[in-house]
Amino acid sequence: MEECKRFTLPSGFVFDVSRLVGEGRIDAEELEQLKERVQQAAEGLAQLRQAGLAKGHLSKDGSPEPVYYAWLPYVAEGHPNTPELLRKLKDFGRGVRQKYDAVVFCGVGGSYLGGKVLYDCHASAYL
Repeated sequence: MEECKRFTLPSGFVFDVSRLVGEGRIDAEELEQLKERVQQAAEGLAQLRQAGLAKGHLSKDGSPEPVYYAWLPYVAEGHPNTPELLRKLKDFGRGVRQKYDAVVFCGVGGSYLGGKVLYDCHASAYL
């Protein structure tokens, strides 16, 4: 098995796995056995990033629902975070800071789904 101890992303973030493998830790044979499953996971994530859809992730009506979290770090047209949206958010933030002393956010956890549930509840057809 080829040994690789550090992965550096284009952003400069470094994954150092030098202490992952060794005596009392994961051994090379265990890693080799996981190779196919890791490859499948990587392919699934690549598909998720490209298409924004994940197998089995459906809306309440059963239709495929986009999964946006994989796109959030990428500021680009056609993604949830566009340059125009970020400009609008910054402008909005400046306006809020000038007008209000405090802002209360009602959330239910740290996931995307918490905000989605609140949005679905409060932005219904009855409003």
